[in-house]
Amino acid sequence: MVDCCEKSQNKAYDINYNAVFSLSLEAKKIGAKTIYISTDYVFGGVLPIYGDKYMEEDTISQLNVYGQTKHRGEQFVLSISKDNLVVRTSSLFGPDKLSKNFPCQVVRKLKDNLKFPAFSHVVSTPTYTVDLAECIIQLLVHDCCGVMHLAGPESVSKYDWALKIANNFNLENTLIEKVDSFLALVAKRPLNSSLANNRIGNILPEFKFRGIQDALEDWMINFPDSLDDIVNPTKSKL
Repeated sequence: MVDCCEKSQNKAYDINYNAVFSLSLEAKKIGAKTIYISTDYVFGGVLPIYGDKYMEEDTISQLNVYGQTKHRGEQFVLSISKDNLVVRTSSLFGPDKLSKNFPCQVVRKLKDNLKFPAFSHVVSTPTYTVDLAECIIQLLVHDCCGVMHLAGPESVSKYDWALKIANNFNLENTLIEKVDSFLALVAKRPLNSSLANNRIGNILPEFKFRGIQDALEDWMINFPDSLDDIVNPTKSKL
């Protein structure tokens, strides 16, 4: 997605800004709140690796077209109504009918006994979509507005995340290869785009995003059908 935005900049602006512009205006006409799902990629990633996390009020500095267009969307949504909400999140994973998110990619490759290259020098805060959806519902109930960071508690590299996934599904983790270069990518990436959930901690102190291990276990127990085509490919074809 990030590289696609770099290659198709006009389309990126159409989706991440122009469409949001139109929808936000229509929402305002009927007195509805706009909730805009944004990204950790609005930040430049200059924080120390495995160090600090970005807070809502930290300086914005995008490295790629994806981050730039998402930030433009943020700015308009917040300018059109003080009641609107911008949610920044990071590295989403969870039940997915298309099986395209990161854990699905890892499991599919390893089950086929194929090597899986993963960045060891890029850190983010993987976020379980089930928790994200529940948290957004609660924010609606509380009529929250402004900018809110909603992300998982762990700052990890794609390499370390892939290892956790392999171990959870009892797959061969030696097939996971460390990658420490962006040579094959079109767009620049922030090295550490980890998000701190400061505001949500004050508003919903009882709500906790699950870490990677707990989230994977919940996914396997409560949403097994969404994993059938990668974990049990024969069953999914019956």
